[in-house]
Amino acid sequence: MMMLVVGCRGGEQSNGFDGTSTADQTGQMRTGKFALLEYGLEYQRYVIAGDRDVLIRELGRYAILQPEANNEKDLSSLSSAQRASYARLEENGLRLFLIPIKDVGEVLRGLETEPVHDTTWLGMISNWTPVAAGPRVLGTRILSVDGQQESYNEGQFRLLVRSYPVHAGGVGSGRVLQLELLPQWYHAQPRSSFEIVDPQARVLSGKLYTEMAGAVGLDGSFALLVLGDDPSDVWVDDQEAEGDSSEHLSVDELSKGEDLRGEEQPRLLNEDLEFGLTHGPKALRIKTIGEEVLNSCLDSKQMILIFIPHLEGG
Repeated sequence: MMMLVVGCRGGEQSNGFDGTSTADQTGQMRTGKFALLEYGLEYQRYVIAGDRDVLIRELGRYAILQPEANNEKDLSSLSSAQRASYARLEENGLRLFLIPIKDVGEVLRGLETEPVHDTTWLGMISNWTPVAAGPRVLGTRILSVDGQQESYNEGQFRLLVRSYPVHAGGVGSGRVLQLELLPQWYHAQPRSSFEIVDPQARVLSGKLYTEMAGAVGLDGSFALLVLGDDPSDVWVDDQEAEGDSSEHLSVDELSKGEDLRGEEQPRLLNEDLEFGLTHGPKALRIKTIGEEVLNSCLDSKQMILIFIPHLEGG
């Protein structure tokens, strides 16, 4: 998991949510009234335990595509194209959450983040920039891409972003920071020492999943949180889920062959075989791009990305 946070600058830093300090690309801190002189994008990376109950409790109400979310931001105006692009990202393991900046500190405390994290100031950046990368593949890696299994050799998956100001629609609307996300399979091409290569061309080397690109307009009041997640998971509290209790029989009850009347029945050989086939070890699930980039190998730890906009008057 430390591969995901390589380049972290020491221990815990100020998160900048109170507007008193943020970090620039050199790691120097801007403090006081000078903290927000520059407009643009800041992003932070934290490592958390992959406890799903905690994630649902702290983040469920902020999920962009969660219909039952009690989100302070009105998402009813999302266009069908925006919803489709967010759904495409989620299908490939990148789950998105819009959190009021005033609540981010409390959410982070609830997620019990690791002490070490990093903060990077991007400013206004129109070139694609990598913000997270999965482990480098030295042999062959099979991933689920758009629901289909694909194999990859010698490279790594990354998440690229770029950001620039745009004017929000409507009379009297101010500027928003347009944040775009783009998954990539990065495969650096070999070159001779005398070859002159455009730096951006090297960043974009490999395969860009342009059909998965998504954009979020941040108006200065909300931060975007991104995490890697199994797209089949539902962001609702398990205690609220309704269902027949007979669907949740324990393994001991099943092994005894008890029917729903509580009467113990003799087990036959073919029933034992069927039980072994249906309740035996499960095959390792094929991961998505988002899980490959942001989650540890065993999903016991995962990285979250938080993008914070800084706009005029913020």
